[in-house]
Amino acid sequence: SADDLAFFQEDSQRFYWCGRSVAKAEVSGARLLLNGNVVGSFSRRGSPLPDPPAAEEYEGRERWDVLLYLQNGDADRVPCGTLREGVSREIAARVFEAVRREVQP
Repeated sequence: SADDLAFFQEDSQRFYWCGRSVAKAEVSGARLLLNGNVVGSFSRRGSPLPDPPAAEEYEGRERWDVLLYLQNGDADRVPCGTLREGVSREIAARVFEAVRREVQP
């Protein structure tokens, strides 16, 4: 959001964001979400994703997130913001593509 700023970073082994981290090897797939609705998704071969989350009621603004699915069945959300002019959309797309590059080389 306009009030909070965090970086999504990676090294050779992990992704990092908002004080959280996940091992790249543990990510089985991801979904790109707009207001909780799936815009894009991918998964490792042989690792189908669970059913998508239920659609959320529209809040009157665009909210972008990337949902990372882990091999242990958990999921971690990477909040990408609600900034206008496509800023949050661009951030979410870059996070989504960075994860895809590592999961589907």
